[in-house]
Amino acid sequence: MGLDVRLAVTGFLLTYGVTDRIDVGVVLPLVSVSLDGASTAQITPFGPPPAVHFFGGTPEDPVLSASRSISGSATGLGDVDARLKLNLRQGDPLSVAVLGDVRFPTGSEDNMLGSGAYAARGLAILSAQFGNFTPHANLGYLYRGGEFETDAVLATVGFDQLMAPWATLAVDLISQLQVGDSPLQVPGPVEIEAPYHRTITPTVIPDERDDIIDGSLGVKLLAAKGLTVLANSEWSLNHGGLRPDVIWTAGLEYNF
Repeated sequence: MGLDVRLAVTGFLLTYGVTDRIDVGVVLPLVSVSLDGASTAQITPFGPPPAVHFFGGTPEDPVLSASRSISGSATGLGDVDARLKLNLRQGDPLSVAVLGDVRFPTGSEDNMLGSGAYAARGLAILSAQFGNFTPHANLGYLYRGGEFETDAVLATVGFDQLMAPWATLAVDLISQLQVGDSPLQVPGPVEIEAPYHRTITPTVIPDERDDIIDGSLGVKLLAAKGLTVLANSEWSLNHGGLRPDVIWTAGLEYNF
């Protein structure tokens, strides 16, 4: 079986400073998803004819292969996210903040526009500045409400480096470490006793933890007063979880 899933998300982020230390925000994602899938099944007879299992025909003249394909697309509102950030310390060289956000299942799960479950995240945010070099670290916990999802410990370390008055380089190492055992169990070997004894392995999905470790590289370019252009790529550094090899992001940020 092969699946080709293409996902494009346009996110609208609004942040409002309630006080010098507190700001609130909301993210409205517009999601467009398309899927093309195809499967091919092949029966390999084991033993002398006539065939015992076949898709069509007769036991003496069986049809032993079958294929099917499907495609579809959908566009709509994804899962809305609301967040609150509290600045605990603003100083030189270290600043400390905490952030909490909640993701609401507003996107259609059936159309793959949303997760279909609530999620919540809490983060401690540390940042420092040494001239043009700005290291930072985030540490927190992610709660997922989905039936087959697990919680995760979140850890991110990285830095921003001012390359020019109008250009900044951003580098990050991003990780999500699975908490507990996965509720989704990978099926084991199946024993077929008749008409011949065989052992079948139904899947090649690895039975391992869904720890995710990604590397991120991006730039911020000051295009005009208050207007920033952002470009970023995120690369998978391990084989945990179900995710693409690379994620490309581009955006515009305007401060007023």
